[in-house]
Amino acid sequence: MEKYKKSYLTVWGIAVAVFVAVALLIPSQIGGWSKNEGSFWAAFVMILLVFAGQLGCSALVFRKGTLEQKFLRLPIIYVSYTALIVTLIVEMVCVVIPVTKNWLGFVLGLVILACYGIAVVMSVSGAAVIEQTERKVKEETRFLLNLRTEAELLRKQPHSPEIAAYVKKVEEAVRYSDPRSNQALEELEGRLSMAFSAFSEAAGAQDEEACREKSEQFLRLLEERNSKCRLLK
Repeated sequence: MEKYKKSYLTVWGIAVAVFVAVALLIPSQIGGWSKNEGSFWAAFVMILLVFAGQLGCSALVFRKGTLEQKFLRLPIIYVSYTALIVTLIVEMVCVVIPVTKNWLGFVLGLVILACYGIAVVMSVSGAAVIEQTERKVKEETRFLLNLRTEAELLRKQPHSPEIAAYVKKVEEAVRYSDPRSNQALEELEGRLSMAFSAFSEAAGAQDEEACREKSEQFLRLLEERNSKCRLLK
């Protein structure tokens, strides 16, 4: 993001310099602006404020954030360049064409700035909502994803054929369970975690009878948890 920021600042500086050069160096008889009138200088300053406003809006786009925030803000970066270039072209046209009024360049620049500002606010707000939603989903799926990882690791360990069958049955049940959790399931998922630990210990001890008992207990709790998940949606 720092690279994009430096590039934008460079382009912004060039755009402002080009506008200032054109506005101040072009003869009054070519453009519609008379440098002997106060309205020229007023419009000139106001247009510079429009460029400053674009820089302020872009500061929201290029500000520091997480990697996900930076990725979600990438599309608006191209909009920032487009708004800047369009503004420069419009302002230069207003300076060169004799029929334009002094205030027209400022008004058109203000319209472009308003559209760009709205786009920036929508983009930044949308990125924040997406990131918040993703964070919430990660929190809600953390328990089962961790349980799924433990079950997969347990399955990869060497077991007798009988115990391996119980481990496979438990791992598949976990794999196809609803990943989304709920605060109302906190107590049940705590018991489920303890039941899996007990089953894992029995499998590690190669105790076939204990594996059968602990796997059945675990699967009952898992089914209860999945049923409540469906009811809470």
